[in-house]
Amino acid sequence: MLIDRKQAKWAVTIGAVALIAILAYVIYAWRSANGPSGGSTMGIIFGAAAAGIFGFECLLSLRKRFRASKAGRVQTWLRAHLWLGLLSFPLILMHSGFRWGSGLAAWLMWLVTIVLVSGAAGVAFQIYLPRRMKELVQTETIFEQIPHVIGVLRDQADECIKLSKIEIAPDAKDVLYTHYLQNVRPYLTDRPPSSTLKRFGTRELIQVYFGNLCTAMPLPVHGTLNDLEQICEERRQIGEQRRLNHWLHNWLLIHVPLSFALLLLTVVHAVLSLRY
Repeated sequence: MLIDRKQAKWAVTIGAVALIAILAYVIYAWRSANGPSGGSTMGIIFGAAAAGIFGFECLLSLRKRFRASKAGRVQTWLRAHLWLGLLSFPLILMHSGFRWGSGLAAWLMWLVTIVLVSGAAGVAFQIYLPRRMKELVQTETIFEQIPHVIGVLRDQADECIKLSKIEIAPDAKDVLYTHYLQNVRPYLTDRPPSSTLKRFGTRELIQVYFGNLCTAMPLPVHGTLNDLEQICEERRQIGEQRRLNHWLHNWLLIHVPLSFALLLLTVVHAVLSLRY
């Protein structure tokens, strides 16, 4: 989800709500004889507002699961998720009187901070990584089809070797096959060994590798080497796409579970605070 002009209204609205809340907190803190407290009426209001936001934030996963639902567009939910999540942090600070606290309260403060930081990182990933992917990957592949595409590339490389009907000296042919079996073909697998990842890690390294082979090998084999170079370059780009896709989606493995843990601990904190 990109931060663009469509979200300007959200930014202005949430900013206005935050300013009103801060003004209310200043008046409340100034009038409180014993200072602001989470157990005061205003403290409970700030805490309840933050807890309500936490509950709404966790509903996004349910809304994504039922995309055909008429409960508002998913993009609208995403924008609300972003801006209300940002609003929750000052509400929590005002609930606690800008004190970090101890025990469960401290754990909640740390958890809120981690959830917000992971969410901000996720937004940054969604802005930067798709653009970076377009720069690094010329022909993007459907992510779920990546293992199949890698297998197709390997078959193409095997075919290049089998169909290379060239008259070269046996020792030169042995060199070609040795390079292919030891370096090129292992790279054309779903999980290539680290040695081949280093050897073919960049476009420049691939060009150097096959350039050196072209220098050492007779001219008739250059066409096969050029084909193998293109196949390896396409395999490298697929690896870049997979790596960026992991960053683009795997941050949710941290953000989502911690968000539900935050909601659960918030409920526990509220029950314990009201009871004792």
